[in-house]
Amino acid sequence: MTRAYALTLVALCLGLVRDAQTQQLNCANSQQLAFHCGLQFAEDSVGLPGTHWLIAGGLGIGAPGQVQGFDTTTGRVLRLYPRSGGNSKVAPFNDCPGPPDAGLSLAGVALARNAQSRHLLYVVNAGSRSAIEVFRVRLRSGMPEVTWIGCVLLPAETNPNAVAALPNRGMAIVSMDDGSGDRMAKHVAGTAYGRVFEWHADQGLRELPVPGLRGGNGIAITADGRSLLVSAWSGGELWRVARQGNVAPQRIALEFLPDNLKSTQGGDLWLVGQRPPVARIASCTGASCPADWVLARVDATTLHVTTLQQHTGTADFNYATSAVEHAGVLYIHGRGEHRVAAIRLRDLPR
Repeated sequence: MTRAYALTLVALCLGLVRDAQTQQLNCANSQQLAFHCGLQFAEDSVGLPGTHWLIAGGLGIGAPGQVQGFDTTTGRVLRLYPRSGGNSKVAPFNDCPGPPDAGLSLAGVALARNAQSRHLLYVVNAGSRSAIEVFRVRLRSGMPEVTWIGCVLLPAETNPNAVAALPNRGMAIVSMDDGSGDRMAKHVAGTAYGRVFEWHADQGLRELPVPGLRGGNGIAITADGRSLLVSAWSGGELWRVARQGNVAPQRIALEFLPDNLKSTQGGDLWLVGQRPPVARIASCTGASCPADWVLARVDATTLHVTTLQQHTGTADFNYATSAVEHAGVLYIHGRGEHRVAAIRLRDLPR
């Protein structure tokens, strides 16, 4: 038996175990949230335009992560990668040693759209390599298919957490810290190891000057394309960073620890985060030590942050990591969860 075949059998067995565990999960509605079970450790997702599908990543917790599809009308979950369309290197993402190995741990995701509905999916891989894995997304018989087409490798001592799509197949990436074994202790101590990068096919990877960024977590591009908005998790701040470096970064203090940033249909941003202190979350993130969390909306022009909902963390939903708008519903992912929460936009405060 080859090592690859053995790993495949292990993954299949683990998948069957997780499916059985999913049937045991509590998916009852709670705290104005409707829960859907089946996604495996998905911290983030994107909506596939014109469809009822979400495309999500999956952290490598106990088993390799995977790209997943979630049918928001039926609750069906598909494993899209590894498998689906397989691997096929394509320029300009082919300057890459090869497809990711079994050590996948997938965090933030972003979608680069085009008019022909042949979208590019960017997925943060913080597993056995620090990279943005790039996939082509197509619909076949009404279901999404993803094909790995390359990657963008990140420097040593980075720990990518989120990615945003830029024009002309570019991307912006935020690294949370240096990826070291004591990184969470450094967050507690207030060490500023966050970094921001841009990648373009004709320029490669370049780092933007963002001194003092503590715990870079989420990233988004402003509507005018001139700036990036970055959440500093352990710093409890929201940053505006000029892409050309000609304006000093602007930052505002928050009353919570901001996680991922996602666009609203109107051009603002959804933001979720946890209640401090950092030390409490750094020491424990499992079901036995849930954290209270908030849902907020950010005015992308003024950076004014409006808290819309506050929730108590529970054993069933530890805390929120991302809020993704799709087809009139806000889907909220949780840390290390097998479920996603849903809120109708019309039920949120205006």
